[in-house]
Amino acid sequence: DWNSFCERNKGVVHTVFENTNSLFDVLMKNKNIEFILDYKTIKHRYVKSDLKALNRILFNLISNALKFSNEGGKVLVTLKENNSNYILSVKDYGIGIGEEFKDKIYNAFERENTDGERTGTGLGMAITKNLIDLMGGKIEVESKLNEGTEFIVYLNLEEAEKPDVDKKSDIEDVDLKGKNVLLVEDVLINKEIAVLMLDNIGCNTDTAQNGEEACEMFFKNPEKYDIILMDIQMPILNGYEATKTIRNSDNEYAKAIPIVAITANAFEEDVKKALSSGMNDHLAKPINLDNLINVLKKNIKR
Repeated sequence: DWNSFCERNKGVVHTVFENTNSLFDVLMKNKNIEFILDYKTIKHRYVKSDLKALNRILFNLISNALKFSNEGGKVLVTLKENNSNYILSVKDYGIGIGEEFKDKIYNAFERENTDGERTGTGLGMAITKNLIDLMGGKIEVESKLNEGTEFIVYLNLEEAEKPDVDKKSDIEDVDLKGKNVLLVEDVLINKEIAVLMLDNIGCNTDTAQNGEEACEMFFKNPEKYDIILMDIQMPILNGYEATKTIRNSDNEYAKAIPIVAITANAFEEDVKKALSSGMNDHLAKPINLDNLINVLKKNIKR
């Protein structure tokens, strides 16, 4: 399966792009944005890379392009290959970036104010650059105000052998159709993508903006939900606090319902903190469909 393949640190270029296309196609159409992915000329489908990191880089760059594109615009993603050298370009035709802001764009939560409109890249671009640095690559940006932005990523990815993906999952017989999920997520694009994935596998999804709202929804009808997918960093009440509130209540099912942390932080200490707060499992962002399915099958008990 692709998860064991991912753990062996061999990425599949076409798989990453196909997953990306299925994720963003609907979101782009909803905003009336032309979405073009050009990667079909890549000859070496299998490369030695970190599939999770590659997926995260692509996800962050396209999310950023979508965020700052105007309705009716276009987002163009291309991947070119020259032996083991890969050049990834993500280009939008949106609001663009001022010259004075380009040097700060990879700083966490850096913002630019343009004509009174609050814009910026938050933590996403800082993480993206860090991942690219760890992979030994580099990233460049070309942009003009009101003309769009292009991020260009240079990576050296060694060719790898095709993996054996015939191993069957031990939990593949769990039926997810009709399962009720409470998704707690305050970032709109993350919420939209997760809901699309859950819809595609047949789950019914309710969404909450923060931990406080999630607690209210759960206690209003606790038996409704089969599982809670809980973001960690949220306003008002974060994921840890919301989980403790649910677990410490007098409701019997509150102690049994599976709660899964969804967060950009996938370090060992973050996983331990999620488990110690009363969560059952951990799901790293950006959410991968295979990982989501496996986490749901593993944790839903009824």
